[in-house]
Amino acid sequence: MTPKLSGLERINAAAVHVFGRRGFAEATTQEIAKTGEVSEGLIYRYYDTKQALGLELFKKHYQEVLARLAEGNNNTDENTIIIPVTSEFERRIDRMRRYRQTYN
Repeated sequence: MTPKLSGLERINAAAVHVFGRRGFAEATTQEIAKTGEVSEGLIYRYYDTKQALGLELFKKHYQEVLARLAEGNNNTDENTIIIPVTSEFERRIDRMRRYRQTYN
C-alpha cells in the first residue's frame, strides 16, 4: 500500500501536472485543487498566490538540478555550487518583485 500524500504534497503534485499540461498562465488554482482532490482554500493556506506556488515549485526543482550537477562534478560539498547560485537566483527574484511593486 502506498502512503497517503499530505495536502501540501497533493497540491504540489497537482500543480506540476496542471502547469505542465496547460502552462502557468492558463492554469488556475481551481483546476489544481480539483486535480489534487483538495479544496481551493487549502492551496491558499500554504501559498498566498498561484505565483507563490509556482515559484516554490521552481525553487524546489532548481535545488534538485543543482544537487545533481554537484554530484556529476564529484563535488563532495554541493553547497559550493548551490549557495552562490541560489543566492543570486533569490536576489534576482527579489529584484523582479520590487520592480513589479513599483510599476504595477
